[in-house]
Amino acid sequence: MTSRWEFERAVFASELPAPSRLILLTLAAHTDAATCVVPAKFTPSLSTLAERTGLTRKTVMVHLDLLDTAGWVDRLKPDPAAQRSQRARTQYRLTVPTGVGATPVLPSTGVGATPVLGTQVHQRRGLTGVGATPNQNKTSRTSQTSRPSDPFATASLDATDDERTAVINRITQSANIRNLPAYLARLAENGDLAEHLAAVRQDRQATAVAAELAHARTGPECLHGTPGGQHRRSDTGRLLCPLCQRNSERSSA
Repeated sequence: MTSRWEFERAVFASELPAPSRLILLTLAAHTDAATCVVPAKFTPSLSTLAERTGLTRKTVMVHLDLLDTAGWVDRLKPDPAAQRSQRARTQYRLTVPTGVGATPVLPSTGVGATPVLGTQVHQRRGLTGVGATPNQNKTSRTSQTSRPSDPFATASLDATDDERTAVINRITQSANIRNLPAYLARLAENGDLAEHLAAVRQDRQATAVAAELAHARTGPECLHGTPGGQHRRSDTGRLLCPLCQRNSERSSA
């Protein structure tokens, strides 16, 4: 079992991006020092984590997903009914994943022993099964990495190649993602990939409408002197010139 002392020094010695480190150290401040488990009564909400780290709520969510996948955080999310009726929150256990290229050894429990950073055996235990066998309460890391090659197909998303590229660019701009295929597969499973695609399409529609309006305003003036005033907006169908718009609505009433 990793102590808070061991965990914090592993974070300092890691190559994690700054937002991930900040989130982990903020969570560590809420944990039991001996077990690195956040007691239920001290569990911070996403909004609290965003406030205390100075990051946006969405950034906190993205990095927590990354950290969970990488093995730094074990999360137990309550079911929606408990969230609504009991205001239950996600429970956290902080762990140290096995260092890349390091020889795994059991962490020393002797008094005064020096912890070996980055070489502790990472045992994925469920938050409610402290003495459980590793991987008993969560899917093993091997099975988590056995993901479908096309996350968009997994989420039943009909996206063009251009839209897929835009979604991936949007995701990678918000975090330093080392295992992108596994992360995309995770987003496909929890529905977040569909939200990213919808945001990309909404942004593109807004950009296209803005470009169309800018072009329309270079056209001939209407009777009231508004450039391109007789042009109709593609998103609302209303005329650009307010007076032309009112006259049109009155004549059709």
